[in-house]
Amino acid sequence: MENSKPLRLRSYSSMKEPALGCSIWEAGRATSAAPSFFDPVKISNGATLRDGGLLNNNPILQLMDELNVEFPGQKIACVVSVGTGVGQTKVLGKSLISVAKACASIATDTNATAQQFKRSFASESQPLHNRYFRFEVEQGLQGVGLEEWKQMDLIFSVTNAYLDDRREELKDCVTILQESTPM
Repeated sequence: MENSKPLRLRSYSSMKEPALGCSIWEAGRATSAAPSFFDPVKISNGATLRDGGLLNNNPILQLMDELNVEFPGQKIACVVSVGTGVGQTKVLGKSLISVAKACASIATDTNATAQQFKRSFASESQPLHNRYFRFEVEQGLQGVGLEEWKQMDLIFSVTNAYLDDRREELKDCVTILQESTPM
């Protein structure tokens, strides 16, 4: 919490730093500890963590950097990216408050990073073509913020409808993951 540098949560020791030693639920909880919505989480090794959303709301580019440094030349079997829902269109108003809100929204937009990644790494001419999957509800969750957990019925319903529409893509993803899992 005292460091503005992103911390990469990994299950292996890297060439740069040792593994943090946290469980998967602690890693997930730490990445959702958005200031002003959820408290920071203290993990089993004693570190206190919170979400790094302003700089790394979608850490896909950091993932690719990690893979290139830690596993150079390795073939990537599959990349799965899970979004939190496409947000509303950002409108810059005339007041300083509306501009600040729009800037905060733009800074935490995960979809722009996903599109940049897809253009760079997952196009037809790139090695991740047909092995990159981005799952993110596109319609129905605009205006539902992090603090609105009470709208769980809406979130569940819209997410299920989205997944029903993506059944073939989900099957393709599962097939690739199963094929790449060592027996």
